[in-house]
Amino acid sequence: MKMDGQQLLTQLGLTVRTDGPSGRYPTAHEGPANGYAYFAAPLDGKIRFGIQGVPIRPLNGMVLDKLSRHGFVPTNKLWETCILIDDLSPASLNVARETMALLQRELGGRSPDSTLEGVSLALLEDAFAEFCSIIEQLSGKPFVRFDEGLPAAWEDYKPKLRKLALMRLDAQAWSPEQTGSGAILAAVINAIEIDKSSTSVIANNLVGWQNRWGHANRDHRRMIEASAPGGDPRALERALFDLYRGDGARSLVFGRLAELLDAKYPLLAYLFFLADDQQFMPIQPTTFDRAFARIGVPLQTRRSCSWENYAAYNAVLADVRDWLRRKPELADTRLVDAHSFLWMLIKAGDDLAERESGKATRGPQSGDGYVYGGRDISIYDMAKSVRDTVKSADGSTVERTKKVKEQRMTDQQLEEEIRHLLDVQSDRCALTGLRLQYSGQVEDKQLIPSLDRKDSNGHYERGNLQVVCKFINFWKSDQENDEFLRLLALVRGEE
Repeated sequence: MKMDGQQLLTQLGLTVRTDGPSGRYPTAHEGPANGYAYFAAPLDGKIRFGIQGVPIRPLNGMVLDKLSRHGFVPTNKLWETCILIDDLSPASLNVARETMALLQRELGGRSPDSTLEGVSLALLEDAFAEFCSIIEQLSGKPFVRFDEGLPAAWEDYKPKLRKLALMRLDAQAWSPEQTGSGAILAAVINAIEIDKSSTSVIANNLVGWQNRWGHANRDHRRMIEASAPGGDPRALERALFDLYRGDGARSLVFGRLAELLDAKYPLLAYLFFLADDQQFMPIQPTTFDRAFARIGVPLQTRRSCSWENYAAYNAVLADVRDWLRRKPELADTRLVDAHSFLWMLIKAGDDLAERESGKATRGPQSGDGYVYGGRDISIYDMAKSVRDTVKSADGSTVERTKKVKEQRMTDQQLEEEIRHLLDVQSDRCALTGLRLQYSGQVEDKQLIPSLDRKDSNGHYERGNLQVVCKFINFWKSDQENDEFLRLLALVRGEE
């Protein structure tokens, strides 16, 4: 199909005029905001689609910098910036529509003196003051910079994790001929499954990849299945090759991966974070929705995995970063620092609230959960409950036949295993993530810890145990672990 700028603007529903600055290509009367017009012009078999300043004037440097993070490139004219549209196919038209939406978000109706991407500056100031107070109360030292003190202790692992993941990925060594071989998927899985070991002091907590709650709940399970014997890695490997080695529209790659990976938002965000940490950040939707609400941003990311939503999410982070840079001591704030600011505003705030209420506290250096006082008593109580259960579960017949339940470890080993499980689970219920309440700290008896056998037909032995809330153990009864997780996901409204 002939590359026609006027036809592109028309199909986008724009009113076309032909008196552009040079008189050689069409522009549209409409623009994303006052002072801007859309334009379209053929270039080397494609179409440049973007904005120009009207009346003719150079574009603001801050605008150019902001749009460059979304893939815009300036032309040889100071008043234009654009992206390239491949053709007039439905897919390319969708890219153009997403671009219009992005431009309207970035430029439409905004005043740099009042809001940034819908952020209330008054609420942002309040949030920053609260953040500084939280840091000082938790660490005993005032906040200075993101690469010092408690923020560094909590958050400086992210750039290090990315560096390690990129080494494992080694995308520059990929070739198009490898797509379909399984080699690319193997590298990506290796870049996801990063755990603390003799060779790494970093663990990847940005993606739910661990097999703690069953394969069905692993974010990257579609990758594992595609790379297994009998699986088909071709579609995933083509999309991943395009993400890390291709030059196509990121929006299209995101859409393809979302479809292939069941729209697992944290996984997709992690893959894009590896691709470019100047534009893309990891995401945990529930936490960032809380943070955005705190600063007056009406953006919901939970159950909203799409390119447009992810672009909006990163745009908010970029605006928060730009706001932080206005403070002289934070002039070199990075996008990842803005991400850490909002994350700690919520998570460190939660920890402070728990400390003040006498519940669990979090060690500032490790990020793992530590609970004092009644934890040992609760461990003993759970082990004693197992011993009592085993004594009565001898296969005898009363009104019904009892299951045979064996304790296949010593009492000391059992207590050590329970303690290990609580460490691994960060003192939270293995199935719900709810904070467990220990002896002497109980406000709700339904939240006391209870030892559960994943396979109710199995025994009390390593690999078949998890610690859950009392009410969860009662609800689960003898259901299969995966089936119960599926029902919990339905209750949460997750797909």
